[in-house]
Amino acid sequence: MPNWRPPLKEGERYGIDVSAHQEVIDWGDVARDGITLAYIKATEGGDFTDARFDENWRGDREAGLDRGAYHYFTLCTPGADQARRFLDVAPPDGEALPPAVDLELAGNCRARPSPAEVTEQLVDFIRLVEEAWGRELVLYVGDDFRALVPRSPRA
Repeated sequence: MPNWRPPLKEGERYGIDVSAHQEVIDWGDVARDGITLAYIKATEGGDFTDARFDENWRGDREAGLDRGAYHYFTLCTPGADQARRFLDVAPPDGEALPPAVDLELAGNCRARPSPAEVTEQLVDFIRLVEEAWGRELVLYVGDDFRALVPRSPRA
């Protein structure tokens, strides 16, 4: 964990997002470092499941942190297919944080559909996941993705 963190404002807390890229996580160390929540990568695209999702999902809970699942949205797979994959791996959980969708171009497929098509596919994903979970999604939007779809997909 970093040696310096910005000071928290009232109601804020420190959290992390993790995936198999971090390899094995010592969730006890994470909790002792003042982290109180984690978003854990569940899926990507229409057929990828993060190899450490189940392990991280359990470890986070055992350490007493709040947890949420996230999906890395790709431009190569229809949004509805991605939503179904995410829901298969991370079904609605009333004790979890709201689900999140990670929107960034770095590491994404090379296809660059039109902004209208991206918006349409993203709206499909959001609608299906929000209907299943009964909660609004958290949008985790990289600056590069914001340039591709400049307005909110909920608009």
